[in-house]
Amino acid sequence: MTKHCRSGVFVAGLAVEALTEARCAEKPHRPFPDHQRLPETGAVELTLATALFGLRRVPEARRQSAAAHGACLASFGPGHRRTVEARTPLERIVGARP
Repeated sequence: MTKHCRSGVFVAGLAVEALTEARCAEKPHRPFPDHQRLPETGAVELTLATALFGLRRVPEARRQSAAAHGACLASFGPGHRRTVEARTPLERIVGARP
């Protein structure tokens, strides 16, 4: 196995691990009303999008990234750092081929 191939396998493993962690992190926050989840708004979706994109699951990553950006935009406004943080991967994912 070449070094490049090994690193690709390693990165894919990290993406799977990140995806699992993000899905677990999402569960405890679901029962809370939106105003109690405000500080975490978009964070889990952004993590899911990044992990899915790392696994080359572009359509799913695009949906999660759009959800993260939309939630941040609605909660914080267009100039907030979290909204900008969510927009950056969305632009990268939207430009990727499925």
